[in-house]
Amino acid sequence: MSSPPSPPSSRESNGSPTRDNLEPDRDRQRLESTADGTPKAPPNDGVGAGETDESTWATFARPPPGFDLDAAVQTIKQRNGEFSLDPADAVEESVEEEIARQIAELEEIRGVPTTDKEKQRIAKTIRSLREGGWLEGLKLQLAGSDTVPIEYFNRLVAEHENTIAKVAQIKADADLQVTKKAAQAKALEDENGRLQERIETLTAQKRDLKDGLVECRQTGKDLLEELHKAKHLGESRLQAIDELKKELDSAWTNLEAARQRGDNHKNEAQSLRRQKMISDQMAQVSTDKIRRLESENKDLLEHKRELANPEGLEKQISGLTTGLAERDETIRLLKARLAEVSSASSSGHDDAAVRRSIKELQARCRELRAERDMHRDKWAKQIVSDNPDLAEFWGAVETTNREMVQLYRSIERLSRILGLGDRVLDVPEIVEKIIEQVTASVTNVLETPELTVLGLRTSNAVAQVQIEAMQRELNRASLYWAEDDIKARMSVVADEEVEGRVSAQTRAYREERQNLLNHIHDAQAAFMALAEGSADREAIEALVDRFLRPESLLPGAKSPA
Repeated sequence: MSSPPSPPSSRESNGSPTRDNLEPDRDRQRLESTADGTPKAPPNDGVGAGETDESTWATFARPPPGFDLDAAVQTIKQRNGEFSLDPADAVEESVEEEIARQIAELEEIRGVPTTDKEKQRIAKTIRSLREGGWLEGLKLQLAGSDTVPIEYFNRLVAEHENTIAKVAQIKADADLQVTKKAAQAKALEDENGRLQERIETLTAQKRDLKDGLVECRQTGKDLLEELHKAKHLGESRLQAIDELKKELDSAWTNLEAARQRGDNHKNEAQSLRRQKMISDQMAQVSTDKIRRLESENKDLLEHKRELANPEGLEKQISGLTTGLAERDETIRLLKARLAEVSSASSSGHDDAAVRRSIKELQARCRELRAERDMHRDKWAKQIVSDNPDLAEFWGAVETTNREMVQLYRSIERLSRILGLGDRVLDVPEIVEKIIEQVTASVTNVLETPELTVLGLRTSNAVAQVQIEAMQRELNRASLYWAEDDIKARMSVVADEEVEGRVSAQTRAYREERQNLLNHIHDAQAAFMALAEGSADREAIEALVDRFLRPESLLPGAKSPA
């Protein structure tokens, strides 16, 4: 094996072979060819590419003196076409010419002049390419050879030392990243498995919540149906209350009529009382006159018996007899007048009829009170059956009514003990009468018509008070139904609140799932950033503590800084 050619001299620019050293070898290879036109391999005679001697230059074909290269090129183009010339046979332009040509072409394409920075970049690129051009010549020189001189290999390594180191570093970094990413993938797969289990658990909870929501909606539907039924029942009860109102209005009308009749009876009783007083006064006057006349008649009879002497007294006796007859006639007329007055008084003052009318009126009042109590009790049972508060209120009202009845009875009993009669009086008037009786300490006999009228007034006042109480209770019933409607609306609001809680739980599940996904993405981004930078063990452990601990996956957990 021949010795390898010597490497290019280091005195050459950029440490690469020059065009003059490589060009003769390439030209010689093209000139030496076989009979079939195939270039022969360059001889490996141990002469370097940079060596020049007379034997080498003598092998080149030289043009004759006065050879015109341009004319020859034009002749060949005219004979064989535009592209008949081999570009490799053309004279290679210099580096500066190529830089100027590339800059001119770029300016022509862009239409604007290039900047100095762009010119420097183009020049640097072209020079870099030209510096590596010696490799092309080396390829031709070493064609067919199975060895490469160590000098050329060393030159390649020396020129591309930074590139080789960078490629090795990139490969090492890539291997390290692959190892880290495999570990990260394994950790993320484990974490994904845990998240899948968590998602399955949350899915089961979501399914249970959906079932609960369906049940809640069914319950809400049932409650709405019950609400409609309650509204229909309330309407029927309101109709019953309206009927009770009508009956109470009718009872009130009857009571007003009874009150009017009582006033009429009172007026009639007062008129009869006045007539009786006048008749009693007239009878008293007549009685006094009769008694006076009888006394005078007795005196005259005694005087007549005393006058036993018939002589001289005949005329006086006759006169006295005539006066006595006149007085008897007067007495007879007065007695007739008294009888007439008494009969008139008895015919005009029918106490039995007045008592019957009063009893009928009292019986009617008792019937109205009983009917009122019946309707009140019926209404109360309907109203307070579904409301404990109203039941308690109604119990208190009933207790108060019983106490008032007991008080009225006690006052009536006291009035009978004091001689005020057994009629029903107005409570204030009864108290006034009792005070008068106690003050005077004398029991006066009250007239029957006055007591009857007072009893009627008392009954009317009590009935009026009770009717007003029933009216207030009816108003409370209306308020009760309004409250019931409010409760029904509150039940609807409660259903909406249940749906809101279910929606809140669903929203919390979605937020928790979103937090987990964000946690995974943050972990991925952090590990990618760690892979991009120069990480150390402490940074890796910090990221593990931040993203790969079980407590960091819990909802609401804060990652350590």
